[in-house]
Amino acid sequence: MKFGIFSMTHAPVDVPHAEIYRQFLEIATEAERLGFWSIWTTEHHFTSPKDYWPFGVSADEYRPVAEYDINPDPLILLAYAAAQTSSIRLGTAVVVLPWDQPLRSTERAAMLDVLSNGRVELGVGRGSPTREGPAFGVPADPEVAGRRFREQVQLVRRAWGGHEFSFEGEFYSVPAGLGLTPTPIQREAPLWIGSASNDSAVWAAEQGLPYATIAWPLMLMEEYKTKHDVYHAAAAASGVDVSANENIVLLYTYCGESEDEAAETGYEYMKQFQYINEQHYELLRDQERFGVYLEMTGYKTPENWVHQNAMYSVENHMVGTADTIVERLKFHEEDLGLKYILMNHGWGGMPQDKALASMRRISEHVMPHFSRVAATV
Repeated sequence: MKFGIFSMTHAPVDVPHAEIYRQFLEIATEAERLGFWSIWTTEHHFTSPKDYWPFGVSADEYRPVAEYDINPDPLILLAYAAAQTSSIRLGTAVVVLPWDQPLRSTERAAMLDVLSNGRVELGVGRGSPTREGPAFGVPADPEVAGRRFREQVQLVRRAWGGHEFSFEGEFYSVPAGLGLTPTPIQREAPLWIGSASNDSAVWAAEQGLPYATIAWPLMLMEEYKTKHDVYHAAAAASGVDVSANENIVLLYTYCGESEDEAAETGYEYMKQFQYINEQHYELLRDQERFGVYLEMTGYKTPENWVHQNAMYSVENHMVGTADTIVERLKFHEEDLGLKYILMNHGWGGMPQDKALASMRRISEHVMPHFSRVAATV
């Protein structure tokens, strides 16, 4: 099994942004030292609205304490990490192709591949249709936006490698004779399709591409099983062999000193993560959106959604002692054939020392129970 680290750049209101980036670098370098295969990060834009409160939740109860993410370009942040590491692979979860011109995204990813000596894992996705999509000119019609994204992926695949190419599609036209520079180390685009939806997993299977996924809503475990099944069914129906693909599953992780300490820590910072996440995505902005959220989660009232999400994560994700995490990982290995896990560390403003201590316990007490794979270049 491959063990990766996923780290977002939450920005607490009282912490300078330069310190947040320094902490990310510390996570990346420590992950390499501990033998993790990869370090992945995100792309998001803009501040969260300061006057927002979710439907049905009082202002006294709602306590966002940080900007959701201050990483508008994961390729730049990973280049920062590449300069201080030598073997750990560098993943984007995800580069949002619809928020930029896809050839420029390809150029930057190729440049990172050269600078890192071929360590890029290029996860790409569609992004959310909240404030970011409209600001960057993403079509409002989801069907049109979906066709545009799929064409963008095909353009990345065609342009990768530095050879001359041409492209003629519904949204993009590239004349013959152009070749992007620099020429990346990896000969084929190291693509992963970010799959928040089952539709994205189906399309990835039809293209023979692996997916990287987090459940949406952000923690429901049954969604991982459903996505695994629809992906393999779509591949079989299309006659595409995806048996070699190591689809990535992202799970919230905190390996504690004891079960009680792990549960207490996991619960506290998952509550904070719910507030920070809601401030960005505004899933519960009005009664209509809350009704949709109820259908997805089964929660009954606005007042207990934070508590239920936090408790669910502690009881189902990788939260506990090393023994508990080993047991839960083996279940995923047997039930889903899990080969590649991204362990989300430091969520919800969790202190850096707790995140690093959790990573060290994972390395020392969890990884040895599995076929450990460390990155090499």
